[in-house]
Amino acid sequence: MKNNPQNRYRIWIFIVYPDSAPQNWEDIITDIGAEWGHSPLHDKDEDEYGGAKKPHYHCLIKFKSLKSYRQMLSLTGQLHAPNPKSCENVVGKVRYWLHLDNPEKYQYKKEDIKAFCGFDVKEVLKPSKTQQTAMMREIRKYIRDNNILELKQFMDFADKECPQWGYVINRFQFQIRDYINSSRYSSNYRQNKHYQDLALVLKFIRNNAITDMEDVYAFLDEEKPQLAYLMVDYYQEIKDCLTSVQRRTASYKDVPPEPRPLVQQQLPKALTSFRDPIALEEYYEMIDSEPIY
Repeated sequence: MKNNPQNRYRIWIFIVYPDSAPQNWEDIITDIGAEWGHSPLHDKDEDEYGGAKKPHYHCLIKFKSLKSYRQMLSLTGQLHAPNPKSCENVVGKVRYWLHLDNPEKYQYKKEDIKAFCGFDVKEVLKPSKTQQTAMMREIRKYIRDNNILELKQFMDFADKECPQWGYVINRFQFQIRDYINSSRYSSNYRQNKHYQDLALVLKFIRNNAITDMEDVYAFLDEEKPQLAYLMVDYYQEIKDCLTSVQRRTASYKDVPPEPRPLVQQQLPKALTSFRDPIALEEYYEMIDSEPIY
């Protein structure tokens, strides 16, 4: 953008080369009292031919009142910096400091941005409302797809794998927590996921007459490692099933039937119901008097 010396702006940008700027160049700008900040040192940029660019800082300053191009030249002149430019898009410029929208370029770290006199980098880099809505959809999908049941579990993942969610998580932490809680206590969720998983393990125990907890652990380790959480959340239910199988197995063991008395075995079925001792005695005498051939 070509700057008209007559035009005045509140926000300006310029570049500082550390090898030519005064050693106290940051103090020179800070003494003005306006909000400002600068990028990480861009020492890994390449030109269109693949050669290394001269290390430099991108700077942005926000005045409370309008400043002319000539007024800005008095500042950049002290820094031995190239001519300044007015800025219409603060967010776009600060995002460029990190190459957030240029994945083909080296990605600088947000932590290396330096801010002075109240310049709020986090506020500048916060996602737009549209981006926040999209991120919340991503977060809910991740929670559903990965059966997240604890906020800590989710936060640990986000810190390590999705730091770009940071602003949304900090702003909507209570909503995210409530969503995780609703997933944990939802009857549909429990029936469709945990109860089905538990039913699978209990079926394995019953069908295979498993009586030892070690066999259950071995089954999960070898066949269903994704169900290992059941041994924590549903240990008592699994233990009760093992106990039930143990009792059933013990009742099915081959136990020799107790022999009936010889007299009872010899009685015809018609007489087994007799309770008259006289009738039984007459029957025994008849048997005894018959010859044996």
